[in-house]
Amino acid sequence: MRHTKVMNTDTSPFGGLDPIIGQKICGWVVDPVHLGERLRIVVLLDGDIAGFAHADHLRPELAASQIGDGAYGFWCELPVSKVQGAQLLTVLAETKAGLTVIAERSLRILKAAPDLGRSLAVHFDITDLLEYIDHHRTVSGIQRVQCGYLANALNTPDAVFTVRVCAQKLGLSRYIEISNDATRELLQAIETKCAMPDAAWKDYVDGISIGTGLAPDFQRGDILATIGATWVHDQYHTIVDITKRTHGIFYFQMLHDLIPTLSPEGQTLDLIARFNHSMAGMLATADHILTNSRHTEQNLLQVCGRLGVALPETSVVPLGATLDYNQQTCWPALSPEDEKGSPCEEFGDYVLCVGTIEPRKNHIYLYAIWKRMLEEQEGEVPKLVCVGRMGGHMEDFQRHLAVSANLGGHFIHLTDISDATLKRLYRDCLFTVFPSMFEGWGLPVAESLLFGKLCVSSNATSLPEVGGDWVAYIDPQNVNDGYQTIADLLDDRSQIAARENSIREGYHPLTWRAATDAMMDIMAAAHATLPDPLQQDDGSGAPDLPIIELGRLYVFSATRATGDPVRGLGMDIARRAAQRLLFGSDWRLFEDWGVWSCGPVARLGFSVIMPPPSGLICYLNFRLPHNAADIGCVVLLNGTSQGSLVLDGKKDHSLQIEIPAGQAAAIRLDFRTEHLLMPEVGAKDQRLLGIGIRRLHVCAADDLKARLAYFEERVVTPTQRSRRG
Repeated sequence: MRHTKVMNTDTSPFGGLDPIIGQKICGWVVDPVHLGERLRIVVLLDGDIAGFAHADHLRPELAASQIGDGAYGFWCELPVSKVQGAQLLTVLAETKAGLTVIAERSLRILKAAPDLGRSLAVHFDITDLLEYIDHHRTVSGIQRVQCGYLANALNTPDAVFTVRVCAQKLGLSRYIEISNDATRELLQAIETKCAMPDAAWKDYVDGISIGTGLAPDFQRGDILATIGATWVHDQYHTIVDITKRTHGIFYFQMLHDLIPTLSPEGQTLDLIARFNHSMAGMLATADHILTNSRHTEQNLLQVCGRLGVALPETSVVPLGATLDYNQQTCWPALSPEDEKGSPCEEFGDYVLCVGTIEPRKNHIYLYAIWKRMLEEQEGEVPKLVCVGRMGGHMEDFQRHLAVSANLGGHFIHLTDISDATLKRLYRDCLFTVFPSMFEGWGLPVAESLLFGKLCVSSNATSLPEVGGDWVAYIDPQNVNDGYQTIADLLDDRSQIAARENSIREGYHPLTWRAATDAMMDIMAAAHATLPDPLQQDDGSGAPDLPIIELGRLYVFSATRATGDPVRGLGMDIARRAAQRLLFGSDWRLFEDWGVWSCGPVARLGFSVIMPPPSGLICYLNFRLPHNAADIGCVVLLNGTSQGSLVLDGKKDHSLQIEIPAGQAAAIRLDFRTEHLLMPEVGAKDQRLLGIGIRRLHVCAADDLKARLAYFEERVVTPTQRSRRG
């Protein structure tokens, strides 16, 4: 058990605090005199109450140590923006004798002195890379692309941008600086597959993840860039948004594909949901989107068009093909170590397939072809060597392999191999195969051509962009097509030699150095077109506030599961649009019914382009938590009181606010309760909650159709008193 523990030698309560993960504070506390009691926990951030919890959850390690029955654990979820600015976390236990400090933890990150003489900077966010290599030694796909760009961006000074590295610190909900030297060392360790024991590797990665102890030197106009995955945690884009607004910087994100949305077969429901949540965050926060292919860019345009969603500017950036990130020449040079031995000595003739073994990659297609060749072909059939981790939803495929004894030894599966081994596999194969049904790009096709090897590739999605005229294309839905193409090549191997000569003479692979230079040039050109991030007037009259769509119902509830991933993405985008209307005081995560504020003030804000002459009508549906007794609430419009309500904690309330045309361009609504709503001791829900918002509807005052659409519930005005139902 890893935790910070404060033990008292007297009879006072004692306990500990676990490492902070995300916004969840976990720990335990015991009253040694009254082991049967479950204490209430009070969490403070910089001395202010931020949450409550009950220490009544089972902690097996406490039970194993014979500390009572072990049920003394607690957890408390804190809002992201409260943790964002906090310096000190304090955990107190509430007893009859008063409050006892159980644990304290500094959340402080030192702030670097601004470098006023430097050029604009690109801060590359490597949050997902640190998370990925905590579990995997070898990188592939998105992480390989990220390493290729980073290695070259760090090693060659750029005339336009200073290059820096950062990562989100989940426990602190903010960014920390990762030194450039530490990042270079990490990339080298990944490339050489540093031969540390697993425990030592994890400690090494943890050490890198701590960073320099400084906050990044974000300066106005800088770029925060994500070229990896962004679905590592739910609050990712919330932290990006806070960072953008705090420092006046731009956010660029690379989109690698829309596979979980457009090709969800073989994806878990959890991954689809997390990916769509991330997509909605990207569309809400990105100033510019980089895509790895024209196909991915078109996918994004089509999905946003179908959903009626505005899209930031986009650019297509090239990807490198070389396995060595720092390779300067087009064709790979194998080291003397790489030259040793040949896979043919072990496998004989073989065809190579590189990529995670998952339904989308279509390995069952290759299985059917090899099975048929073994049944119908005379003479020796080459082995099929597949390199990649075994993905999910491949149980049927694995059963086929087991029943056929791996196709009589003709199917060979390799995983977690070194780059040197992969180079030898490419160099000595007859040709490569890649029958994938959906890709964002298709690195294995580019890598095959890099080694001068013919690739028999699917003709689907982005793959023709990668392979051009150098690839033999097949229909990934038609096994007969694939069988005939592969069988013809094996029957007349002079075709293979002729295609290889053609590749060597005419194909020009792109190094990661060249790809990185192109990406940085594209980012510089896009940056030059963006407005000042802290511009005070954008023509709407309210540059800080999101623009609202009149007549639209904004629902503040969690996204519901749906069998249509595109529709699910639309729901996530709508939820994100509603979330942006909440500002000022902190807010909890969306729930099925709506969203709670977590303090005595709940604030919403929005702007309207060209407000109607009739003014606006704003309808709001909300509630109180904890079955609270009647409590007074003052309603303010742009800081001016509109009257007060007496709210009943046992039912929902609806409110109608009339906004004259003169105030309709920028609207800030504040709801202030008379005092903090404290949870009752012993109540199941110990969160610190304020007013809960369910839905918002704003329309022109003279738009009767839009007004009637909302009148499914009774509406009151601020000066009326709500009666008990």
